[in-house]
Amino acid sequence: MFTSYSPTTNSSGNIVFADNSKGGVVGLGKVAITLNHSISNVLHVDSLKFNLLSVSQLCEMGYNCLFTDVGVEVSKREDSSIVFTRKLKNKLY
Repeated sequence: MFTSYSPTTNSSGNIVFADNSKGGVVGLGKVAITLNHSISNVLHVDSLKFNLLSVSQLCEMGYNCLFTDVGVEVSKREDSSIVFTRKLKNKLY
């Protein structure tokens, strides 16, 4: 899903997970979230089995994120246009 990508040359680049384990960063790029919207400076972590979306990064970029018990809606703060919505597949309770 990267629209642009550069492998990292820094072998010490890591992210730290909640359990204090580390994942090695192997690249940096840009990912399209819709045809008209993308997220820059996305880290490629080889050991992850799923894609992670940084809510704080979206908010810093001018998006609003609304989470409910049925899903999430992301909209542009400047004009409230909806960028994408996703429904939860499995509820956690």
